[in-house]
Amino acid sequence: MSVTIRGRTYPTFDEILVKRFREDPEEEQVFLNVVLEEYQADNDLQTLLACLRIVVEAHGGVSELARKIEMPRQTLYKALSAQGNPRLSTIGKILNGLGYSLFLKSMKKQDDETTTSTNEVAAASERP
Repeated sequence: MSVTIRGRTYPTFDEILVKRFREDPEEEQVFLNVVLEEYQADNDLQTLLACLRIVVEAHGGVSELARKIEMPRQTLYKALSAQGNPRLSTIGKILNGLGYSLFLKSMKKQDDETTTSTNEVAAASERP
């Protein structure tokens, strides 16, 4: 959904991210890590879902992911919508379908220093 201003067409920020993630999967992984860290800090589910929608688009869109994870397309649309309230199992299925897994990381290092990161997304081996 590009934007046209004075006869020139410009990509939206989401479109720019989709293109970058298709070109650089490592950047996508960093993005997801930051998104999960921010969600841990602020519990802003709408932002988490909006960011997941961008990554899903980079992987071919909702229809493609729904087919891949064997979930009805409408169910996936609803889970990722601004009004969505997906279960953790649904988030896990989405991440797995994108080639990632969700895992826990201790909030304390072995020397008892507190870290700010509590969630990470690990790249799965199927991601090109």
